[in-house]
Amino acid sequence: MAHDEARYEYRCFAQAFGLVESRLRAAGGPPQIRESSEVYFVSRLDRQHNVKIRDGQLDIKVLLEVRHGLERWNPLPRRDFPLGDAELASFVAPALGPELQFPPGSGESAGRLARTLSEAVNGVVVVELFKRRYGFLVDDCIAEYADVTLGGATIRTACIESVDPERARRVVADIGLDAYPNTSYPAALRGITGLDWPPVTRAEPI
Repeated sequence: MAHDEARYEYRCFAQAFGLVESRLRAAGGPPQIRESSEVYFVSRLDRQHNVKIRDGQLDIKVLLEVRHGLERWNPLPRRDFPLGDAELASFVAPALGPELQFPPGSGESAGRLARTLSEAVNGVVVVELFKRRYGFLVDDCIAEYADVTLGGATIRTACIESVDPERARRVVADIGLDAYPNTSYPAALRGITGLDWPPVTRAEPI
């Protein structure tokens, strides 16, 4: 499945998932394990974008729709650093807030962009985290659970993704993930950092 395809996603966060993890392993076989350090930019003003730095690239996804409890996210082309001032204004600012302005040179590196956002912008929180991800393929759906560590604490997330919403809904139900509310990374991080309190989740039945 190509990275640039819009996919329907059901993601949850919990301290542990119990039988969900056992069912994923039983259905998907040995997991593909990946680790990454990432930086998320979480905005109080925007709920339609997922903005992060992964593998030294700026990675933005756009929420296109919510259908039967599934969120459909579309990944935009990843951008390498340095990013020009015009690129920041046209590509990054709309994803974080309508009035966001960057000082000249803010996109010269990933670190410079993170510092700019952490020091100068109200309503945007910079969240550094580490992920250890366990990936599976279940009925042609991308599936994973992961340990996410931030601020010295670890929480677990589990997710099912597919371009086919009916297939995704079926796998979510089969493994029991529908017992937990669908919560995207930005929504979860807004709750954890206090931008949203209580956290906003999409709890519609699937």
